Amino acid sequence: MWTQVHVREAVVILDATQGPAFLTGDVQYRQDEVLHMAEIFSGGFAGWTQAGWVLQEARCPVRTDWLLDIEEAVQASLETLMPQLETVRTAPELPDGTDFATPIFLSANVEHTWWHGIWSLGPPDIVTLSPPCQPWSAAGQQGGLSTADGRLLLLLADIMSAIQTPVVCLEEVAGFLSHQDYAQVMRAWESAGYHCIYNQSLQLAEVASTLRFFAGPEIASCHGAQRRLLMDKDDERNMLTLGNALAVPQAVLTLAHAVKGVFPTRAVCPVAAVDCCIAHRMTSVNSVLLKVRAGWLLLRRDEMGAVLADESLRNEIQGLLRSRRMIFHKLALHGPADADAAAELAVRFSCHIPVPQVEVEAAPAVALCAAPVVSQPDLYHQLKFAFDLSRNPDSPAVACLTCYGDRLHDVSHFPLLVIVAAAAQDLFFPAPSFAQEDVENCSLVQTEEGFELVVSPTSAEEWFLQAPYHLFESFGWSLACQGPVADESTPLCFQLCLDHSQTCLPASAVPGYLRELLFLAQLRYHAKAADASAQAKATFVLQVGTRTIAQLALPEHLRPRDLEGAWTSASHAAGCWPGARIFSGPRPLEYDATLATLRAAASLHVQRASGFAVLCIATETRGGGVKDENVQLAKSKVAALLLDRGVPLSDASQATESLVPAVGATTCLHALAAQDPTKQWHQLSRSAAAVGRPLPEGDSRAERAAQRLQKAVRKKKLAQAASVNAADFQLDPDTWHGIDDNPVPILTEIRPACNGAILMDPQQANPQDIALLRNMGSDALCIVLPGHTCPDPDTCSGAVSVPVIHKESGQRHLLAACYHNVGETEVRPHFAHGTKVVFDGTVCCSFTMHADEAQPARVWQDAIKAPVRTVVDLFRGRGVQQALSNPWGRSFRAGGKACQPQAADSFQFFAKVFRSDLRAVLQQSGFNGVYVVPRGWDRQLLPGWSVVWMPGAKADVEKQALLVPEQHGLVRSRSKFGLRVPTDAFARIFEQLRPGTKAPEALEVRGLYKTGPFPHAVSAEDVQDWARQLAWPVRVVKALGPQFWLLGAPTDPPAATALFNAQPVLIKQVQNRDAAPPVLQAGGPVPAQTRRATAQTDAEVDPWLHSDPWSSYRAGSSAAVSKPSLQPARTADQQLAARVHQQETKLAQLEQSIQTLRDEQIVCKQAQAADAAEVRQEFQVVRQEFQGLGQGLQQQFQAGLDSLQSAQQQQSNQVAAGMAELKALLVASQENKKQRCNDPEL
Repeated sequence: MWTQVHVREAVVILDATQGPAFLTGDVQYRQDEVLHMAEIFSGGFAGWTQAGWVLQEARCPVRTDWLLDIEEAVQASLETLMPQLETVRTAPELPDGTDFATPIFLSANVEHTWWHGIWSLGPPDIVTLSPPCQPWSAAGQQGGLSTADGRLLLLLADIMSAIQTPVVCLEEVAGFLSHQDYAQVMRAWESAGYHCIYNQSLQLAEVASTLRFFAGPEIASCHGAQRRLLMDKDDERNMLTLGNALAVPQAVLTLAHAVKGVFPTRAVCPVAAVDCCIAHRMTSVNSVLLKVRAGWLLLRRDEMGAVLADESLRNEIQGLLRSRRMIFHKLALHGPADADAAAELAVRFSCHIPVPQVEVEAAPAVALCAAPVVSQPDLYHQLKFAFDLSRNPDSPAVACLTCYGDRLHDVSHFPLLVIVAAAAQDLFFPAPSFAQEDVENCSLVQTEEGFELVVSPTSAEEWFLQAPYHLFESFGWSLACQGPVADESTPLCFQLCLDHSQTCLPASAVPGYLRELLFLAQLRYHAKAADASAQAKATFVLQVGTRTIAQLALPEHLRPRDLEGAWTSASHAAGCWPGARIFSGPRPLEYDATLATLRAAASLHVQRASGFAVLCIATETRGGGVKDENVQLAKSKVAALLLDRGVPLSDASQATESLVPAVGATTCLHALAAQDPTKQWHQLSRSAAAVGRPLPEGDSRAERAAQRLQKAVRKKKLAQAASVNAADFQLDPDTWHGIDDNPVPILTEIRPACNGAILMDPQQANPQDIALLRNMGSDALCIVLPGHTCPDPDTCSGAVSVPVIHKESGQRHLLAACYHNVGETEVRPHFAHGTKVVFDGTVCCSFTMHADEAQPARVWQDAIKAPVRTVVDLFRGRGVQQALSNPWGRSFRAGGKACQPQAADSFQFFAKVFRSDLRAVLQQSGFNGVYVVPRGWDRQLLPGWSVVWMPGAKADVEKQALLVPEQHGLVRSRSKFGLRVPTDAFARIFEQLRPGTKAPEALEVRGLYKTGPFPHAVSAEDVQDWARQLAWPVRVVKALGPQFWLLGAPTDPPAATALFNAQPVLIKQVQNRDAAPPVLQAGGPVPAQTRRATAQTDAEVDPWLHSDPWSSYRAGSSAAVSKPSLQPARTADQQLAARVHQQETKLAQLEQSIQTLRDEQIVCKQAQAADAAEVRQEFQVVRQEFQGLGQGLQQQFQAGLDSLQSAQQQQSNQVAAGMAELKALLVASQENKKQRCNDPEL
């Protein structure tokens, strides 16, 4: 039996209720001559199984009985390898008995236990293992046994220790032998009874060398695939399956050595086995690759007949062999017109028809250049052909345009891009001309289909007439007007959509092109206005950067201010960045000077090729350079500091983007130069406050970690609070009176016939001692015992808060205690001063508010600043004037975890509510956005109400609440809402609000029970039905995993174990973590010196624990031989015999008390060890948070550095590309000009 073993002293416990457990026993081996093999972690390639097939070819009877893998995706590949494969996914699917005539694939996690039933069907002779290699590989993290995958080797060793399979073959990467955990793994296998007899590092390239280019069939052939293999159509999954596969030659070599140890008479030479594997593997010569729906099928050529015999598979392969139709569907060959007969040959191409061939007498001679010649194709003859056609009277006009619509009349003026427009007689406005107001009244908006150009009604007419339809159509974009304008207030819309058949301009370049087009349109408008008023004009070359866009005749009264204004208007209309300055070559121009003044002062740069002055638009470029690097560095450091202070990511990003430009990168870096993060925060806060940008509040992660540690230490101190010793206190005089109302003496020790009150420790007053004190015969004697647990409740006179005085400090305290009267008359506590006050009483309630219900957002911001005032105002708005009093315990949470107020999505506090106002307050719960929950003073839910949980949103629940007069407000649990009603009306209201749904039973849960293991597929309703059949009313609280459930019940279960179908189920009660109430109720803490002395006293070792003479004597003495009993003499003293018997009884009680003390000391040591483990865990959590913070900062700095390097490289590439383009432009312009001058046709 493989199970959990616990040893307690001389008792050995076999625990089969937790963890993996199964039975093993003697199983008769098969009477055959076949070596049975099992493969664990087979993958989709099953390398060990294919190695077994190779050994079968070498006349060695090896057969794979079953395979196991966790990935369900490998099932299709395995079924292709083994068509008769049976797949098992659950324990009920395991066969009762089988001879493994067909292999079985277990789709299971090796860490689960249900699949262990396969061992009872027949133990294998060889178990092959290929566990995950990432924990041991240099390419992985090399986590070793610290990872879950690495610990699988220990789990397998544990399993094999119970199964004791004769031979185990393990395959791992080469890094496994050099890993630091290798020795520990081997020790685990040795303790399981296995010893390594063969260990070899194999290199696949030694036997299957090839040029690797990582194609699927090539990898499969290199790995020695023996039978047909399915390669998934998903390349990533296919590479994962083949890349993680075990090569068959490597598996064959290992398996051949394993066969020698199990079946030496059928041993195969390892070298011959590897040679056979290489010879029979599938290669490009003996295999074919067919496409199927699941991917690609690699199989041998001799298997083609068997595969194609399957009609469905054959149809699938034939359907996928069809290629797409050809682009040229028809080929026509025409002869000369003066021939006797016009011959036409039409051939329709298909994938099944060969290319047509024409027989000739001799092969045509092809003239080839002896050396490569650099040339440029001349397309002007094509333009000449187009213009020759336009000379006919009936032919449409043809015009050449620039990409901005300007007509070109001379070939020498052709730019690099020319638009040849047919039917040019219809182009009334080839080059648009808009006033600045018309450009300002339009805007370009990007949509899902493309772009939308919106024009205000005042400029709709001009845009409708001059919209550049033809220009956008030349670049593969269709500009369409969206219907006529309905009235004067409706804007005109143009839809700009992409034509995929002739795309020349990408979507990202459309706004920039439209900006330049609108800029030139405004300049043309100024030129037309100058012609109308007969003003002087001059021709200028207009450039954007270093790119020439037009040559226009502009009025000389224009100024650079006007050009910059036209560029800004066009940029706003196109949605581009408007920043720009006007230059003339490298010379900046005076802003308000006219063009005539600039020409007269020779301030304009003249282009040598054309002889015209140049006006250049230098657009503003942001980013790049040292300044940008400093800005990015400052942003990274400020963001890291804000995140380290606990500021949420969204607030940190927003604050960084607004702070760095306002303060300046230099100031931010100077403030962050300090080493101490606290100093950095203070300096940056002062700089931000100086510019009116205060930093968001946040708590430091280090501070939060320190607070968490302090909380853990405080929790530990509370759990291990110093016990109250009676010897440190004395009762307050005049507080204990006898039957005659006179004070009794305060005693420090008990003597015969004494009277008074004495303070004693509960350990000193057990029931036997109290009974002995009663037999002393005192007139008035009272013993006071501190604590909340009475040692003898039967004789207790009551619980009371006792006034005491500390002996060392003299401070007065109140102790929770009980008192026992052991005298003839009664002694009771007495207080000289006191009154009786009649009060209405209050109820503790919690008030909760959520951010998603506080609309608008400023309401929530006000609420987190003053939660109590906000809640009171909300209730007053609903008519409840005094909703609460004496609030306390305010807390803020985000996602259920404690956080700072500015990051919270909910807050809660507690307050007192008068019982007379409780109903009115509860009825407004939820309706005003504040949820009220009545609780006891221990913060537990107050009984008397039940909740009807309703489906749907809050608005639906509010409507349902109007139908229930007994409602006591809404209740919210995260995103679920319910209606609070009295418990006695719960069943009736539940049936009213949720007809057709069975009302849950109202149970008063008095205990929680962990129950399991249940089958994985069991639901909560099944568990409820099972408990109902046991006559045990329960409520399913929650699931504790796939097999365990937490149940609440009013009574104890009928038994500790029960059956769920055939599954044993353990029912274990969960102990509550209720903290014991303090014994020291008032007066402040005990002085520290006393606590240390008490701790030292408690830490002293009791000498009776190690040197108890009576226990040593009893343990070392043996029972005496019994002798015949003598008749007692009748003269014996009966009183002496009674005293001896009494002494024996007291000795027995003393032994029992000593044993109890020992048990209590053991419990204390265990509690101390648990506390130490908890503290270590807290330190580990803090350490992990600091490590995560360091890694996050490192990644942010690395990302910032990479972005800076990328920007610098991009800038360098742009400069180099611009220079290269300029050089090519100059060279091409000179050569084109020469060719055009020498062309006789032009």
